[in-house]
Amino acid sequence: MFGENSRITPLGYASRIAYSVEENLMSIWELEMTMARRVLVLSAVAVWGGLILIVTRHLVWSAFGVEVILWCSLYAALAIFARRRAQAWSRKADTELWRKRETNLLSNFLWMAIIFSILCVILGLALALLLGEKNLAIQGHGWGIVAQATFIFVINLIHTQMI
Repeated sequence: MFGENSRITPLGYASRIAYSVEENLMSIWELEMTMARRVLVLSAVAVWGGLILIVTRHLVWSAFGVEVILWCSLYAALAIFARRRAQAWSRKADTELWRKRETNLLSNFLWMAIIFSILCVILGLALALLLGEKNLAIQGHGWGIVAQATFIFVINLIHTQMI
């Protein structure tokens, strides 16, 4: 089913179904559009989840829901921008040099986003555990940051395996 080009990595099944740019199964532009589509769908689902959490009216869960909505709105905006950019560049600059340049840029961006996600997890933990003892809303915001940073960490890690 996966052929001899499939790779098994620590990420397991998700990386086996991922197409690799190096194996020429998908162009870098198709990969960027696929990534953007995935992030848009996941963000939309998460925003609905955040709205449900806000309705609970519990300080921790409501604050958690606010963080989910804010972060996923940002992810959705970035995904829309990335998709439009990939569509435009795929028509203008589909040469080997541009594909290599774009592959390097995307790889660097994903690794920077992974590092940023780790820093956000640390910040969220600090908010939830240190400042959240006295204020339940801050605790909810902290756990929301941890959840969203972990989400984007996993998504970016899976996508780096595709390049």
